Amino acid sequence: MNSCFRNSVALAILLCGCNACAQEPSAEAFSKELLEPIEISTISIQSERLTQLSPSQRASLARARTILGEFFRSLERIEGNPRQFMTDQYARQGDRQSIRRALVADETTVSQIRVNDFSLIGEDTLELSFYATVFSEGTYSVGEARATLRKVGEGWRVDSVEIDP
Repeated sequence: MNSCFRNSVALAILLCGCNACAQEPSAEAFSKELLEPIEISTISIQSERLTQLSPSQRASLARARTILGEFFRSLERIEGNPRQFMTDQYARQGDRQSIRRALVADETTVSQIRVNDFSLIGEDTLELSFYATVFSEGTYSVGEARATLRKVGEGWRVDSVEIDP
């Protein structure tokens, strides 16, 4: 193929644009992109603490963090069932609404949590310290929080949560 012809074809494609390049993102994709938090800096746990963890401790902390996130997601969904992520004793607080009210006020939404520290209390118990970003009455605020999780069977369950105002 003649190089002049190849260059002409390439130039025509660039000038005309292709459908895939010219398509605008969907409203949902754009909304997610626009509203997704932009991380500026992180609060890190001392790296030597993390390097001292065994692979099973790392896996346990990661699973516990996931359970904590699912617990809060289930509180925010009307059809959510946070009790599936809670120890039996902690779940005695009642239904989703009463569990939610014990943590945050009505018309308040927990929009994010971010783990910033941990304590391995025992083989079957750990504590995650985190920040909770909440939205209430048109204002976002951040509060410190802690959750104790216990290993039940093969999985982790939330045993208590405290959110400081």
